[in-house]
Amino acid sequence: MLSIEGNIIRKVIRTKKSILYFVESFKNFGNENSVYKTLERLANDGKRERIAAGIYLYPPKSKLTGGKLYPIIVCTGLD
Repeated sequence: MLSIEGNIIRKVIRTKKSILYFVESFKNFGNENSVYKTLERLANDGKRERIAAGIYLYPPKSKLTGGKLYPIIVCTGLD
């Protein structure tokens, strides 16, 4: 049986990069606090990026610059 961290890493690696992940995305791996702490630890280690509270990203690297690529988030209907 994998740890919470192992399960999260496995799930993220199996899906494509540049997908936003929420703490709720991993609720079946443990309680919310444990998942939050694990994601926080992964972000601090540089393995994932924290975009905002409870929102994380596994950014792909640019083939051109080697830097991390971030999604463009467009808000509509704010008129």
